Amino acid sequence: MGILKRTKKTEEETQKNEAPVKDTKKKVSEKKATREVKGDAYKVLEHTLVSEKTNRYEADGKYTFLVSSEANKVEVKKAIKALYGITPKSVNMINVEGKKKRFGRALGKRKDYKKAIVTVNKGDKLNVHVGL
Repeated sequence: MGILKRTKKTEEETQKNEAPVKDTKKKVSEKKATREVKGDAYKVLEHTLVSEKTNRYEADGKYTFLVSSEANKVEVKKAIKALYGITPKSVNMINVEGKKKRFGRALGKRKDYKKAIVTVNKGDKLNVHVGL
């Protein structure tokens, strides 16, 4: 019956067995800060544009992204730095107006959007086809 017998532990023994409490607040705040930056980056960069023309640009170090309509060059540059870890050489922005289309008798219009052409330094590459 000695196996099932309970013994009382003294406070000193319990304190020795317990793991020391670590200050995790600093680590959590750092993780939260990086998560917020990346979250903002994903709000700025909606997705990559993939076409024959953009694939030709990639050979020259130019990558094309569809961006938020409120985004500016500085925000796009910061988002690229946060997501890919590469500082772009330059960013060019283009506002594209949606085409007017007909659906039978009804007239309609496609959505307006903004795109950014990001140029990186020679030798740098962005892995945009994996996912954003």
